[in-house]
Amino acid sequence: MPVFASSDSRPNPWREWESTDLVILLAILLSCLYFAATKIIWRGLPAEDSLMLLRYANHLAAGQGITWNVGEHPVEGATDFLFLIAVTLVIKITHLGAIMSARLLLTACHVAGAGFLYCASRKIFAVHPAVAATLALYFATGPGIVHSSNGFSGPFYGLMALLAWSYALATVTEGVTLQRSIGFAAFALLTGLTRPDGVLLAIFMTAALLYALRGRAKQIVLITAAVFVVLGGAYFLWRLHYFGYLLPNPFYKKGGGHLYPFSLKRSASNVTKMLLPTLPVYALGLLAPMARRRTIFSLIPVVGFTVIWVLLTNENNLGMRFQYVVLPISLLSMPLILRGLSEEAEARGWKLPVVANRTAWNAAAFVLVLCTVAMESIWWKTVYLEDMNEPGSGAYKIAAGLQQWEDKHYTIVATEAGVIPYFSHWRSIDGWGLNDEEIVHNPRGLTNEYLDKNQPAIIMFYLQPENGMAEFNEVWRGEAPTRHDMTQLLKVMSNYALTHDYELAARWGPSPCNVNVWYVKRGLPESQQMIDLIRREPYFDPYSGRQLDVNYLGDKAVSACSDPPVRITAKE
Repeated sequence: MPVFASSDSRPNPWREWESTDLVILLAILLSCLYFAATKIIWRGLPAEDSLMLLRYANHLAAGQGITWNVGEHPVEGATDFLFLIAVTLVIKITHLGAIMSARLLLTACHVAGAGFLYCASRKIFAVHPAVAATLALYFATGPGIVHSSNGFSGPFYGLMALLAWSYALATVTEGVTLQRSIGFAAFALLTGLTRPDGVLLAIFMTAALLYALRGRAKQIVLITAAVFVVLGGAYFLWRLHYFGYLLPNPFYKKGGGHLYPFSLKRSASNVTKMLLPTLPVYALGLLAPMARRRTIFSLIPVVGFTVIWVLLTNENNLGMRFQYVVLPISLLSMPLILRGLSEEAEARGWKLPVVANRTAWNAAAFVLVLCTVAMESIWWKTVYLEDMNEPGSGAYKIAAGLQQWEDKHYTIVATEAGVIPYFSHWRSIDGWGLNDEEIVHNPRGLTNEYLDKNQPAIIMFYLQPENGMAEFNEVWRGEAPTRHDMTQLLKVMSNYALTHDYELAARWGPSPCNVNVWYVKRGLPESQQMIDLIRREPYFDPYSGRQLDVNYLGDKAVSACSDPPVRITAKE
């Protein structure tokens, strides 16, 4: 007996899939495609972090392995392993290049997610087509578009999680079967292979099944455990052998075994923003005795996944991408909770109208869909739009200009490891260690000895006064670091440049408190050409697209800055 089977014996003319469902589904898919075609900035650059992954994809597609620099030891700065493999396959099949391949794959996953959300809502829960369409349209116009534009794996990741959760929901509403157990286990594994935090999400989903099914969860839990131990274990043994470390570099850099309360606060805020229309349903579900168990079941993966981000810093969480995966699984849980609320109302003697007058129901449904689209349009402009990158980003023109010397095998050390390495094609060292295993696993971070060994032609870093004006000016003047750890990275870079015969080429930025600093090694045959290139090509603010034509080259120190310093955003 299914634990959450419907007890509603009233006739439901929408219980079976109808020919009109195909029309509605087609309309949803076309709407989703239209929104993607008009909102995604197809000619713009992806976000910095996504270009890191696409650099790996280009190398893998060229047969060089998962390497940051061709010919060197494999390293995984790209946390999204399965997405990396998928992008590489699309590159190989289409020959369209990494950026377009990623955007097409993400758009296809986003559209597929919207379509699947409609189909699953109808087939698992037999909800009114308008309810299913409302959920699908809310999802279609959500932050998945932002991730498709910026090149992040959200839509791919979300689709894997949505498929896994659909098997979980089918299991608790229709019963445990071998097919559902295998389906859940397979897509839970794919969710974990997409991102390491997906393993935790899969654990939370399994915990929810244990809570709902209790003893009847034995089969699905054992199959899931077997799949993760055998197939997942084989993968982790391979990655340990291939990369040399169990987790991707960013987890060592952004975690470090510490707790980050601000990240937890931001995670909760992001989830609240994305799920705002569903919060009243969750609240009512917790209050209603007959819906409470279904609601708790639905909340276990959402709450659990929200809380885990206390373990990592919130850096580069553009478009709420770290928490995005809870959106599709939450939306698919809504019919389950609504079913429980309906049963609660019936038990209390609140007579609900029998679904007989389809014209009246369809009119109300049409209003519901219109209200959802209107609300999401407002939500898009006020919440999601600010995370869309504009055409022209950062150092694109400088990076493209540096490409003319890629055959010289020069090295650049940069803290901004997206646009510059990707478009220059230079050998690159990521100063923060996200793409460099020696830096990220060295308690001292980037060292003079490592710089001596690599002899960079260019040193570049982003500077803003996060730790006060005194430390900011120490970096500005190139003073030696007072201690040796990762927090001294910018001092190490600026002091090394000052003491090893580098020329300050530029400090591009909207203010002296928000600059990208460039140093070029003197004595190279192309040194002056590189300096001229860097000084000639002004920056574009990576958020607003506004040209930043100020080079604070001659300033010796900065007296004061706004507190806290902020980058210009499209919203402002």
